[in-house]
Amino acid sequence: MSIAQPLHASCILPPVETLHPVEALARGWCPGLARPMASGDGLLARVHPPLGSLTCAQARAIAEAAHLHGNGLVDITSHANVQIRGVRAQTHAALRAHLAPLGLDDDGRPAPFRATVLSPLGGLDGTEHVDGRALAQQVEAMAGAVSLPPKFLIVVDSGGAFPLTHLRPDLRLLATAPGQMRAELAGKPALSTPPVDAAALIQALPLLLAQLSRLLACTGRRRVRLLTANARRAALAQAGLGQGVAVRPRTNIRGEREKVTPPPRAGRVPLKDGRFALFAAPPFGQMATHVLEGVARLAEESGLGEIRLTPLRGLMLPGLAAAQVPHVKKRLSALGLITRADDNRLRILTCAGAPACARALCNSHVLASQLAAHLPAGDARQAGADEDIHLSACAKGCARRKASALTLVASGDEFAVIPDGGPLDTPLLRLPFAQILHRLAHSPSGRALRDAF
Repeated sequence: MSIAQPLHASCILPPVETLHPVEALARGWCPGLARPMASGDGLLARVHPPLGSLTCAQARAIAEAAHLHGNGLVDITSHANVQIRGVRAQTHAALRAHLAPLGLDDDGRPAPFRATVLSPLGGLDGTEHVDGRALAQQVEAMAGAVSLPPKFLIVVDSGGAFPLTHLRPDLRLLATAPGQMRAELAGKPALSTPPVDAAALIQALPLLLAQLSRLLACTGRRRVRLLTANARRAALAQAGLGQGVAVRPRTNIRGEREKVTPPPRAGRVPLKDGRFALFAAPPFGQMATHVLEGVARLAEESGLGEIRLTPLRGLMLPGLAAAQVPHVKKRLSALGLITRADDNRLRILTCAGAPACARALCNSHVLASQLAAHLPAGDARQAGADEDIHLSACAKGCARRKASALTLVASGDEFAVIPDGGPLDTPLLRLPFAQILHRLAHSPSGRALRDAF
């Protein structure tokens, strides 16, 4: 097949990369509100707020619905969605009826319910190169016009104060300078266009999405990274983006940390209108319903129109005056949210764990709390997403497939220890959890996590 030929659904393509055995366990579909997914603590219903933003009324409704029809726990996901846990078959219809009037029911629409992830500061950040929020709205409309696999993900990185390097999308749209963007397609190797005029890239995007849709349909693959480099090059060429395409160099964690300013997870960030956004996070991305209800009430009392969710499993209150920040921060802390950037819990990424997940081999939240307490004194800081510890309760690694500074994967009575790697990588060694805690606690202050092993 030449690059100049269109990609038809009946096309014959070169073999694609085979799935890792653990990746093959992925269910291949995403839960929504209409179609929840069975988990260890009942049904898991996921709400996909447009652009990761909730009105105060929507946040309160989710809290009420989760309290009445779930088990009282909600998660913020790494794609800035909300999960309601512990829903039962008998309460599912009532849950949908509770949320539908606020526009939160996906009504059986095909996934991806929301294709994009963007900076929570989009449209408010004076340092971003393009308006990330406006661009994400355009991209959502384009993605909705073609048939994409349920897990298809587009990262819209506007180049501002909240970089999105920790995500593993199918397509990354990265602003490199004011009015300049490039497109990156996942895979081995990852492919990147040179920076082009943002308007030209946006104009080419519908055709690129259509080409990728056809490629994935005719190969039966669910993710762009599983397509061959030739097939991905062909898709870029058909969209008019084939000139100057290069292999994006694989940068190790140390190199990425030197180049990318860590995204904020807690604390205040200045906005372009002179006001502030306040970031806070529930420990390990999970909170009780009364916490979410309290955040909604606080946002309303502060005169805010929305609550934005972050792709680091936190939340953000935008538009606060400087005088409001101390009071709001104190109230968020009283609700049990993390508001200090140097809290060690922010450095640990983990999944739901047991008993919430039937596959989990450990209670990941309890162990993550122990990890945070054993990190060396003076080593707590606002870490970048690639500097975290990833604690996975099983080999599937749901919380993150991408590399972390230290990944720990539960396996029987031990944990696989993987420095500078992800859950699918070969472990350096296997240790009981108590020995992992001992090594971290006795590592010299300021020493890199990976060096404890």
